[in-house]
Amino acid sequence: MFLPHPVIDSLNPDQVSMWDATFSPEAGEHRLPAMEEGIWRRTQDPVNADQSGWTEDESGRRRVVHYRLHYGLDRTQPMERLVLEELYLYVSWLAPAAEIAGHRRNVDQWLTDGRWKPTGDENGWRRGDLYSTIAGHTIHPQDERAGRDTPKGFTSLDVTIHSEDYSLTRAARNLPWDVLAGGMRVKEQRGNPAYADDLSGLLDHLPFVVEAGCGTSIEAGIPPLHWLHEVYRVTARAGDDLTQGYAFTLAPSADILIKEMLTETDRKVGEMVSMFRSVVLAVPTSAHRALKALHDAGAMTGPVATHNFDRLFRRAGLGRSCVATTSAPHTCRSRTMPNPCS
Repeated sequence: MFLPHPVIDSLNPDQVSMWDATFSPEAGEHRLPAMEEGIWRRTQDPVNADQSGWTEDESGRRRVVHYRLHYGLDRTQPMERLVLEELYLYVSWLAPAAEIAGHRRNVDQWLTDGRWKPTGDENGWRRGDLYSTIAGHTIHPQDERAGRDTPKGFTSLDVTIHSEDYSLTRAARNLPWDVLAGGMRVKEQRGNPAYADDLSGLLDHLPFVVEAGCGTSIEAGIPPLHWLHEVYRVTARAGDDLTQGYAFTLAPSADILIKEMLTETDRKVGEMVSMFRSVVLAVPTSAHRALKALHDAGAMTGPVATHNFDRLFRRAGLGRSCVATTSAPHTCRSRTMPNPCS
């Protein structure tokens, strides 16, 4: 495939003005607002045995995913269009050596099936404006760096797919491994909330502060976070069933993400960019407008505390601030998911 890759073929003047005010590098954000980034690391541990398949005889598997998608406006056409300008995808597996060897053979076959061409560099391949590198490790460099032991009989395999000349700083490359070193996220325990028949009780607590979850984003047409779990094959989940506890994708033989990227590149990239497409097409809902009215009336104070990076609160005329979280990939920095619901 070639870049820039179209995401929305034409934007109307209002959408262009919204982009310039909200997502352009000049929009006043301290981070790149038009970069979508996600990190997942899945490991086997007694705590997550139901999802990871951990047992005393089956442990040590690991899967790490890190992606970055950079968006911009192409103003060379009669009408401005939203495009994907840069792409980065990194997947790392740690598994029994025989499984890694079999997966490497599969990756080689997928490169052939997808008509990727050798670049002349060792383990380097190219398809249009995308490059792919494959690296196997007896001891993964990041494990060596962190002093982590490699389970006996295990090896690792890394596959990186990126746009031409794309590079990451060392700090950016280390991000998923810093998340791994931070340990497993500890789920908060539900408290004992008081349920009200109506909202009149809020009158005793004016002005109030608002913390918003993903409901406002979903109402605006933006998919929930678990949809990205499906796109990047984080778990075996499919569809909108809210049941929790889906099995992690840890066995290389069960992981089709790289197969999709190598053999169905345009289709898969189209799937990857659909989240940001929905963000740009979304507009503030009645909930955003109601909160703005409450803020203007003095009933609400301060910025909205939220994980959401769709900037719909800002577009509704409200301030926005980050919610502290123990799950680094899901914080509200611009490199994260549009909403935290899973």
